[in-house]
Amino acid sequence: MAELQVEAQQKVDDNNVEESISAFFTSRGHRPLPLDGISAEGKKPELAFTDGLNTTCLRVLRKSSLQARNKLLKAAMDSVSFTSTANKVYIALPKVYATILDAAVLREQGLGLMLYDERGVEEVLPPKLFEHRSESKPSLEIEQLKRRILALEKGVETLSSELIKIRSMKSLQLGPKSLEPNGPPVVGPSKPDLLPSFFEGNPWIDILSKRGREPEQVAG
Repeated sequence: MAELQVEAQQKVDDNNVEESISAFFTSRGHRPLPLDGISAEGKKPELAFTDGLNTTCLRVLRKSSLQARNKLLKAAMDSVSFTSTANKVYIALPKVYATILDAAVLREQGLGLMLYDERGVEEVLPPKLFEHRSESKPSLEIEQLKRRILALEKGVETLSSELIKIRSMKSLQLGPKSLEPNGPPVVGPSKPDLLPSFFEGNPWIDILSKRGREPEQVAG
């Protein structure tokens, strides 16, 4: 009869452990994260949360799974791989197994430890904070560059518009150019029609045409 009670209690703990851990983190301002985008070396955690700045992953071990040999050691090794992507990593296991796992090893690897039983969940070892370069920074820098380029384009458009306005004002001040000359047109000597080509531009034509009009000088 006692064995049946222990087995029943074990099933209750295994079924409710993730709900209890989720309640622990949500009460502290964290929200659950989907596990599809979280993996390390092909492995996924049982739970993941974020507080808006940091990502926390948990490797949850149940009593039923710890019956296998070296299961706890393998779980600890898997948890270390999550430190490459998550900011905080916990191992959560039943309180009765707390003495099996060396806390100094977890501390050396930067892992946190959470223990649970039918009474609730508690954090007994806080994890190390692993800082990773945020993937949103490059995209943020790109957005900043886009905004600067748009600002430059707007500046060029403004300068172009102002230049057009200045040119328009200058043309209005000068007014339309007059097609007519200021003075009366100068009428040059008419060229005789149908003259041979050697008459055109010949300076001797003007000299010879004046000979008959010059007064004769009386020889002294």
